[in-house]
Amino acid sequence: MPGSLLVLALSGVSTTPTVTFASTQPLGQPDYYGVSLSHGDVNGDGYVDVLIGASQADGATPGDWAGAVYIFHGSASGFAASPDTTLTGVGPGDQLGLSAAVVGDVDGDGYDDVAVGAYTADQRGRVSLHLGSPSGINPMPAAQFTGENTGDVLFPVFPAGDVDGDGYADFLLEEVGYASGAGRVRLYLGSADGPPATPSQTFTGEGPGDLLGSCVPGDFDMNGDGFDDVVIGRSPWNGYVGQALVFQGSATGLSATPVATLSGDGVALAFGGAAASAGDVDGDGYDDVLVGAIGDAELRGHVYLYPGSATGLSTTPAATLVGGAANALLGLAMAGAGDVNHDGYGDVILGATGPEAEKTGHAFVFLGTSAGLSQTPGTVLDGRAADDFFGSNVTGAGDLDGDGNDDVLVSSPGAATVTAYGGYGPGGEDTGADSGGDTGADSGQDTSADTAGRLPNDTQPGCGCVTTTSTGTGMIGLGLLVLALRRR
Repeated sequence: MPGSLLVLALSGVSTTPTVTFASTQPLGQPDYYGVSLSHGDVNGDGYVDVLIGASQADGATPGDWAGAVYIFHGSASGFAASPDTTLTGVGPGDQLGLSAAVVGDVDGDGYDDVAVGAYTADQRGRVSLHLGSPSGINPMPAAQFTGENTGDVLFPVFPAGDVDGDGYADFLLEEVGYASGAGRVRLYLGSADGPPATPSQTFTGEGPGDLLGSCVPGDFDMNGDGFDDVVIGRSPWNGYVGQALVFQGSATGLSATPVATLSGDGVALAFGGAAASAGDVDGDGYDDVLVGAIGDAELRGHVYLYPGSATGLSTTPAATLVGGAANALLGLAMAGAGDVNHDGYGDVILGATGPEAEKTGHAFVFLGTSAGLSQTPGTVLDGRAADDFFGSNVTGAGDLDGDGNDDVLVSSPGAATVTAYGGYGPGGEDTGADSGGDTGADSGQDTSADTAGRLPNDTQPGCGCVTTTSTGTGMIGLGLLVLALRRR
């Protein structure tokens, strides 16, 4: 039966929520709250701000799927119950927020900026760039980008880090339906004037149905050269086997052709449908990458870790994580978690809607070590009720509560909530109530009582959703969401 696993670890992520963000849409009108998650500092105050997308939120008419993006400002006292900024879709079927992200500081003014995608009723797609400021995100877009043709569906947004090393943040956009589903990825480079109206580079799929750009993680430096690199997935390639193409950053932008191709092990299909930067999980100075493939015969889900090095990203995975039961869908969502236990190694978080018929859902935090990614999860987080679909989206969240450890966010579309869980270091787990903004360092275990927000059935055994394998050498996957949308 589904339940929470009590993890007795000296460091990791607490199983007690620190903050819960909740949709205000009436019950019975699901808004896909948490379909996109991101964080940054949009008002330059030094506190982490949180972005949450809800693509089916009501606009002028209930049920019109105009969509919305909510931005919550961090502060010394935590987060307010209501968002500080709300961006809304312009009309029925817009589905604003289906993809949205804090893309970094694209104009170098000291404030992080936000790009939000809208599916749009005509399926042309639209992405709006909103600039940060001392008061937060400007609700009026500084720039808008649209698909060239009806059916191009330009909406997925991906931060790229700084691929040309000029000090300005760059970002990528995907045209899902371009050229009969071949797919196209656009790169926009930041500058003092912001990004140009036309992309600096484009990458196009080989032919109809290739769906290049099924997932496009950037913002990582695989070879330590100071330029950020990008992986572009194409999960339907070659009968849904899938690939992930690695492009290297340089002073002139990304390489025109891939410097490496990742192909998985052939066991699971839809490879490249989800991917993410893992950070530096083994502390060698080179960032590593996660790539998912959920299409095995039992839909267990596979997640592959590819290590970085001075010569680039290895094409052989250092570790493979496999769902421990049929229909686990491990890796449906994945992200680097930052450094949740403050030990100097990057950690990762994986979502799995779970093998149970109830679809309660789970999220698994794997800790980095000097030997690479740990082979068992350091923490298992569980949904609260049937049809929560907890773990449908996950992300690292930076240090939300100021305790020196990075935290994570997990969405539950069925419950219309996004929950933050705090990281903790070797001093022990902080189990006391914490609404955010605790700027003091935790030097030991806080044993004060905390019942608010605690998961039910804490003593029940976990579901056993993960098994792991090592090769001996050591990311809602958006692509899956796109495939579903194309079949509507």
